[in-house]
Amino acid sequence: MTSTRAVSEPSVHRRLDRHDKGIDVRRFQQGENKMAEHLKLPWLRVEVDGEVGPRTEHTASLLLFAMGVYGPTIKRVRGHHEISEYAQHLIRGNKRRNPIMVTLAHRRREEVRKWRQAHEDDSSPQERGALADLIHLISKGMAYAWGGGHVTPADEGPGDCSWLASRNVQHFDPSIPTGTTYTLAEAGEPGFGSQLTLMIKNIPGRADESHVIELWELTHELIAGLKLQKWVIGTEVLGHAARPGNAFLVSECGGSDNPTSGNGPSFVIPGQGMGLTVEQRLAEFTVHRHVKGF
Repeated sequence: MTSTRAVSEPSVHRRLDRHDKGIDVRRFQQGENKMAEHLKLPWLRVEVDGEVGPRTEHTASLLLFAMGVYGPTIKRVRGHHEISEYAQHLIRGNKRRNPIMVTLAHRRREEVRKWRQAHEDDSSPQERGALADLIHLISKGMAYAWGGGHVTPADEGPGDCSWLASRNVQHFDPSIPTGTTYTLAEAGEPGFGSQLTLMIKNIPGRADESHVIELWELTHELIAGLKLQKWVIGTEVLGHAARPGNAFLVSECGGSDNPTSGNGPSFVIPGQGMGLTVEQRLAEFTVHRHVKGF
């Protein structure tokens, strides 16, 4: 059952149920992110969108467990999608834990340590190598070059959009030849990948209007380590959600939303400068391909 109480108050003043919205929800989500960092569980960070959803509830449940919370306070979150006022106070740091919680948190450390080990870095050597190469190409400040770089394996450029996409994807599967937007639309497997997805827009007979961009799903740790936070576009793309602890970024060569002076390789915020939202811009790219296993 969804709460019908007022939603404009930023302080804790009500139980939070699934789909509740308001400033207080945003404050709670901010509190979740702060607590996740404090407990060294950064992959539990949530999007601060002001609405209670499954991710907000899941993070609350795990944070409460790690804090040593017990009884109805944690059970209501898990079984009834209800975040009590007391649970909110604890996660937002407004109330101190009692001695039993402190003891239970100590006993649960081994379980929480296993969480950390499992989520330290779920990126692959291929993804890290591809990113390092991409950042190297970006640092060169090269300009877009129509038809450039089209050898296999893709050279260091300069090149065009399909050159960069080919070079990126060859880190995951060297057998994929350097291609065009049309051949890349048949490469690999259909659908979103877990680490790299080629998003392709093909216009029959208009290669000059066709384009390919790269959608990266990265861990928050990797994003922070590479100092790419400003390029994060969120945790959901066209209805496809990132795994817990991950977020999406986009890179491209060329493109009307490319922020570089020469339109060369760059991370981008899709639609920026085009009068389009991120979702509107990404919706133009209807073909999604990835390398199997990635």
